[in-house]
Formats: sequence, C-alpha cells, structure tokens
Amino acid sequence: DLTPLPGSVPESYFAINQLIRPIRVIPREGHSLHFYGEGHFNSTSTLAWYARYDRGPLQVTPLRGDHPALVSGIWRTDSLPGQQYFFAQGVMAFDVEGGEPGTTIWHLIREAENSEE
Repeated sequence: DLTPLPGSVPESYFAINQLIRPIRVIPREGHSLHFYGEGHFNSTSTLAWYARYDRGPLQVTPLRGDHPALVSGIWRTDSLPGQQYFFAQGVMAFDVEGGEPGTTIWHLIREAENSEE
C-alpha cells in the first residue's frame, strides 16, 4: 500500500485530485491497473485506488458563469428560459448579457459529447 498514513496526506494531493477528477478515466472491462501476480487490482480495488483522495461526490452542477464546465453537456439557465446550450468540458460558461460576471447560474440537463446528442 503506497498511500500515506492518515493525517499525513499533503493538501496539494487533494487539490490536484479535484482538478483532474472530472477527466479521470471511468474504468471499464479490462481497465484494471494490472491483473498479474498475487494481490493484483480488480475492478473494485481499481475504483478505490482512483478515488483515494476524493472528498465526497463530484459536484458538476450548478455552474456559474465565467467558470469552466466540469463535464461536457447540455446546460440551461433560468436567465434564458426555453434555451439550452452545449458547453464542452473545460469551456467557460458565459454570463447573460448585462449581468455581473459570475452571476449567471447554469444547470446540467444531461451529459453529452457534442450538441447533437
């Protein structure tokens, strides 16, 4: 076990984990860290290893204007009723014209890889 002792994990580990968490691979069949030898990873232990520095569930919504989307998807805001917008992961959400920066609140309708899904 290479995990530092409880209480000795640098805060930077959690900060970096929070940054890369939205793009972390979702293990599928055969995506275990390795299968060979005694004490190898399986699907359960692989997920536990990836999540070892997680602090609670990943919160992707709501998204404030002038902040990057944590997941690609179709988003809506109460400020523009009846309209939906696609934001790719990492793209900055925009604020409604005339609003103060960072005040438009976006809600994820569904995750999608592009605007056609």
